[in-house]
Amino acid sequence: MTGKLNVHAACYLLTYLNMMNKKKTKKKNSWGSIAAAIFVVVFVLFFQDKDKSGKDRSANPANPPNLANALTIKGQCVSVTDGDTLDVKPADGSGRMKIRVLGIDTMETYNERKMKTQAKKFNVTQATVRRWGNEAKNVTNTMCYKKQVSLIFPLGTVEKDDYDRYLCYVEVGGQDLSQALLETGLAEARREPHARKSMYKAAADEARHEKRGIYKQL
Repeated sequence: MTGKLNVHAACYLLTYLNMMNKKKTKKKNSWGSIAAAIFVVVFVLFFQDKDKSGKDRSANPANPPNLANALTIKGQCVSVTDGDTLDVKPADGSGRMKIRVLGIDTMETYNERKMKTQAKKFNVTQATVRRWGNEAKNVTNTMCYKKQVSLIFPLGTVEKDDYDRYLCYVEVGGQDLSQALLETGLAEARREPHARKSMYKAAADEARHEKRGIYKQL
């Protein structure tokens, strides 16, 4: 349920009471109108989409509740290296950030050693791995390049990997880039713990079951 439901229900209640006040009704009908009004109030309160702290989750539906303390940096994507790596220029004008998308791995397009490992894992040629990698890059490029993106650091602090790349989720217009790649079968879900691990695993499992993208050969 969203905040709009609460507004609509409240408006309905006010209109209903106004109509009933204008009518000359019998006493028992008055009791009926009061009961109906109480029902609407209970309905609104029961279905309000709030967490225990009282904050409205619907204000940011793309974030699950466990990202309440996440740090978000907004900026523009200025380049895409591959499906899970891109550069972002922060909106505050600070230096560009090299982003490694958190929670997923797309197929390699440059690293021959990793490409060989992935080819063996999926029982395909390295050329096929490179093609899948380029397809993932195209998805990321279409979703992100020259667009405003949100970089979400789930622990509330900026983190980097061993290659000095920022580790975070990437969202465009509320859509999760990792989720999109996983659903199309163009990425694997990583095993390390993170806030959206279960959500990503479910998307990857569905892609595997439906034999999409990299899972066609399995």
